[in-house]
Amino acid sequence: MESGGRNRPPAAADPTAFQPPDLDTSVNLEDIDLWLLEHLAVPASLHDVDGRFVYVNPAAERASGRSNADWIGRRFTEPVPEAARRNVEMQFARAVTRAEPADFQTTFVDASGQRRG
Repeated sequence: MESGGRNRPPAAADPTAFQPPDLDTSVNLEDIDLWLLEHLAVPASLHDVDGRFVYVNPAAERASGRSNADWIGRRFTEPVPEAARRNVEMQFARAVTRAEPADFQTTFVDASGQRRG
């Protein structure tokens, strides 16, 4: 199978016709997920079940003014304004309880103190 390189999905003749690899191939699906996350144009992050950042994508780094390394291990509610924290914490707790990914938007305060989102 042709590959687009490390952390890249397999190359396809027609990019709109991307097909997931067969389960018996050596392509690591986790690498594909990270590649997709890295290439999103919008800020996105991954968190552990305790709500600590484990990864932020380059768009989130640009938006927040902080590097991925700055975020690792910090609680995901730290950059969220106080008024929005309870709602965000409830959504996160619901996702963990249901063992399902969560997709929600909120505002945050960037490194310069500016409210964004």
